[in-house]
Amino acid sequence: MEYPTTSNQQEPIHSSEEVSTFSLRDILVILQGNWLFILLSFFVCLALGFLYIKSSSHQYSRSASLLIKSETSINSAIAQLAQFTGDKHSYSDDVSNQIIILGTERVVSETVRRLGLDVQYHYDAGLRERDLYKQSPVYIRFVDADPDEKVSLRVKLDKDDADNQVILYDIKSSLTGKVQEPIVATLGDTIATPVGKIVVESTPYYSNFSNYEVVKVQKDNFNAVVRSYMKALQVSLQQKDASVIKLTIQSGNPQLAEDFLSTLILVYTELERSDKVKIAESTQRFVDDRLAIISSELGQVDAEIEDFKQSQQIADIQAEAQEYIKGSSEVKTRLVELNNSISIAQFVRGHLKDKNQMESLIPANVGIASPAIEAAIAKYNELLLKRDQLQTNSSSQNPLVQELNTQLAAQRLSIITSIDNLISTLEVERQGILSEQSSYKGRITSVPMQERIVGSIYRQQKIKEELYLFLLNVREQNALSIEAAESNARLIQAPTGPAEPVSPRVPIIMLAAGLLGLLIPAAVLYIRGIANNRIRGKADIELYTTIPVLGEIPHYKASKKHIKQIEEQIKDKLVGLSSKERNEIIDQAARMFIVWHHRRSLVSEAFTVVRSNISFLTPDHDAPNKRILVTSAIPGSGKTFTSSNLALSLAQAGNRVLLIDCDIRKNTLSKAIGMHQAGQLGLTSFLSDSKISPEQIISPTSVSDLLCVVPSGPIPPNPTELLMSPRFEELLRYSDETFDYVVLDTIPVLNLADTRVISHLTDITIMVVRENHLPRRLLPELEKLYREKRLKGLSIVLNDAGVGASSYGYSYGSYGSYGSYGSYGSYGSYGNDKEE
Repeated sequence: MEYPTTSNQQEPIHSSEEVSTFSLRDILVILQGNWLFILLSFFVCLALGFLYIKSSSHQYSRSASLLIKSETSINSAIAQLAQFTGDKHSYSDDVSNQIIILGTERVVSETVRRLGLDVQYHYDAGLRERDLYKQSPVYIRFVDADPDEKVSLRVKLDKDDADNQVILYDIKSSLTGKVQEPIVATLGDTIATPVGKIVVESTPYYSNFSNYEVVKVQKDNFNAVVRSYMKALQVSLQQKDASVIKLTIQSGNPQLAEDFLSTLILVYTELERSDKVKIAESTQRFVDDRLAIISSELGQVDAEIEDFKQSQQIADIQAEAQEYIKGSSEVKTRLVELNNSISIAQFVRGHLKDKNQMESLIPANVGIASPAIEAAIAKYNELLLKRDQLQTNSSSQNPLVQELNTQLAAQRLSIITSIDNLISTLEVERQGILSEQSSYKGRITSVPMQERIVGSIYRQQKIKEELYLFLLNVREQNALSIEAAESNARLIQAPTGPAEPVSPRVPIIMLAAGLLGLLIPAAVLYIRGIANNRIRGKADIELYTTIPVLGEIPHYKASKKHIKQIEEQIKDKLVGLSSKERNEIIDQAARMFIVWHHRRSLVSEAFTVVRSNISFLTPDHDAPNKRILVTSAIPGSGKTFTSSNLALSLAQAGNRVLLIDCDIRKNTLSKAIGMHQAGQLGLTSFLSDSKISPEQIISPTSVSDLLCVVPSGPIPPNPTELLMSPRFEELLRYSDETFDYVVLDTIPVLNLADTRVISHLTDITIMVVRENHLPRRLLPELEKLYREKRLKGLSIVLNDAGVGASSYGYSYGSYGSYGSYGSYGSYGSYGNDKEE
């Protein structure tokens, strides 16, 4: 038994805009409900994939490899010329350039022209066409056709004269249009046709013509064919840091692919050799012309050198200049040494004359150019040290100290005199060196002029000699290479490839088709799921509200047998009604009290669960009387269906039950059970007339002796005010004394105030929510009613459970149409939805 959860145990609700997730069980239910759709989609996609494979042209891949060798002798000679002129890249011959050349239009167009690939031959082979490359029974030459013209025709063997003639028909041209009449062509003859002259020739396969019946011939635009093969051809480096080029192409005919690659390589090598020979011959002519010019210029330069040396009387300018430079360098060295010696002597003299340095040692071994002065300085320093030592041990008045002071003064004066003499001598010597340096400068100055003139002449001679020798070498190499010219590409792997086609890839296509067959229904179901803004089951209610759920009523559809039984029971009430009215009444009646007709059905068991859970919603479980108000949020939820069957389920448990039709605007329940007739007393009669007693409006039912019904009665002009009458509470008090349960069937709570004005008089309120019918955006409204306790003891019964989760939108039928409530219009903003 399922017990509802109280509100204080619920988790906080989510916003109605959040998307609820599905559990694995939900997914399995969806798959179970749509297995036929999924299976059909799967097999349809597999069939489409199979048809695609059968109708697609098989593509075969072929590859070849070329080794790019080092430069040939022709290119070597040209490269030498380029290097000599400083252009190192003009004649580059690397692998990258060859990759580009192999895919150029020049090479591909010549290949297409040699193989005649602009004219194609096919025949029908089932769902696709097959290529008859080199196996066509006939060969057609378009003698004067425009290369840009597209021509198509069909060739059929003339059965009257099968040996010599064929029939050309269905001839179409992009320039002249379609030829209506067929043309009979004799093999080998030139035929004048509206598309130009055509020659039809037989081939060694002509005997197989009857196997094909019809051969389709297509002449395409030559440039378009070349571009298509340029696009299909793949030229790439086979391995990094290698000089091997790989050529790959795919074609519907493996022989065509092999021939294309072989011819392409042949055309490439021929064009490359031809280009190299042309360049070499042009180089030969250029070298010969330059040699004649340079030979003449070289003789003129030699004569100029001879004339200049004779006029200047020069034997060897370089040797004489070296002597002048050497002498000048020696003078500069001597002058630097003298300047250093003078500077050192002046430094020592300044030190000796400095009064602050009188008691200090004189710098020794500083490089003075006089051994005598160096010796005198050393003697002076020795006496000074001796005096300082003696003075330290005695005093300055010591006679020995005074005597040493006298010697030091005399020695210092002698050193100064010697230094002055040395400086004078060095100055005289420097003047002599400066005079000699000036003489050398004059001699050197006259050399550059002579050297410039002779050097200019020598330079021209050297340039012309080098160029002359270089051109002689290039001419010999070029002459030899013309005879031995060859391509720098060598075929290392002939065109080859797998025997199986590379496309279409049957396993991949079938796998993709199967996956697509599963993805399409998955996408459809997913889109339908996210597009469905209505509740999809109990999980949505628990996600967005904290209202207890009493139970779930499964989908129910009345059987034909049950409908016939109902029709037989109420046939006297259908007299005089239209077909539409009859069907509506029968449909409504078939859904009332189904737990009596199907006591062991799932629906009956579901109402038993709801009946059992009701006792846990009342404040006092032992209370003998319970008033149960059954309502819904919007029309079409099945509240009348729920209230009638719940009341019967309570009666089947041995309880005395009173079912009151409080829907006094539409009388849905009363109509369904046949108690809405002219003159029939009901709830509105009791509320509006104080003379009528409760016993007068309570009627028994045929389904159970313990179940009684109060019909709605005539439709009043003021239904809300009438329900607020004290007599309504009086009727409930009377019912409490007579019955164990009172079930009130009311109108939807979100539309009008009828339900709210009587809800305080009940013990519990059952909100009927129909799966895949109530918009999820209304669940917060119900939660608000529950939290604010506007409806006493509010709980939910999920009706039509399982429909939304399994198929996202299957309907289980209508319990009748609410339409408008008399002069009061519809149920508000929710329109005229169907009521179950």
